[in-house]
Amino acid sequence: MFNFSRSLRIYYGFLLFMVCGIVVAASNQEQAAQVKASRYVYCNVYAGTVCFGIGGGDELTMSLPIDFTIYDLTLPHSVKVRVYLGYNPKMDIFESAKPCSSELEVTQCRYVTSTSKWDVLYAGKGNQPSVHVHIEGAGDDAKQVVHDFLGNFRPCNREGASIKCTDKRIFAAID
Repeated sequence: MFNFSRSLRIYYGFLLFMVCGIVVAASNQEQAAQVKASRYVYCNVYAGTVCFGIGGGDELTMSLPIDFTIYDLTLPHSVKVRVYLGYNPKMDIFESAKPCSSELEVTQCRYVTSTSKWDVLYAGKGNQPSVHVHIEGAGDDAKQVVHDFLGNFRPCNREGASIKCTDKRIFAAID
């Protein structure tokens, strides 16, 4: 004989199992999206006095004009970045800048932000070239990408034929 009550319990048990499975899958997808959104990559671009990291799929071009180096990057959310490494950064941008680092001994570390632009300046101790990072397209949807990218910058020193970088992050205190 057919047991309707038992079949109903099995059916509701199956529905409960499916709902829990969907909730767990959505939770796992959310966690995966958070991990993917965090684009923290340790240094894989070495630029003399600093190193920084870029993630898979980011575009990078490097040019060497007369006495400075320029790195142009495209990050997710169409964020455009230009990293200038040289002795003559554009200083007028930084007249009303905030300090950006407290754990490093530096000549200067300052930043200026607006709605979608960021300018960050770093100069290490001694006669080292300055690093000016100019970022455009950094709206609210791309703020985490910008923080992750800037969080990868670390100071480096030349030691003979090699470069030694520290684990201290240059732009750690930027909000």
